[in-house]
Amino acid sequence: MFIYQLQIKFWEKKEDQSETTQAPVEKSESFEAFAKTVAVKKFQDEWKKKGFTKRGVSKLLILLWPMHKSNKGVIQAAKDILSCLKGEDALGRLLGALKLVPESIMK
Repeated sequence: MFIYQLQIKFWEKKEDQSETTQAPVEKSESFEAFAKTVAVKKFQDEWKKKGFTKRGVSKLLILLWPMHKSNKGVIQAAKDILSCLKGEDALGRLLGALKLVPESIMK
């Protein structure tokens, strides 16, 4: 009986904690407000250094913005797409290494 009471108390505490740990999902009211955030500006500068134009990155963000529930989701999806295009994802590195091994460029 005592163990049963402890289990009930344990589960009640766990449920209360899960409700408080979930952060509210932040999504800007409009794309213009989203584009003016510091995170987006950093993201655009980061990918501009890697060879993409600011206009291209902005266009990608415009297309992805209505599909996601949060600003972080939009930025993460854009990051995944751009890294695949650039060949920075794990598959691109693996295939690049497999190509370089037969050419004796890499051991």
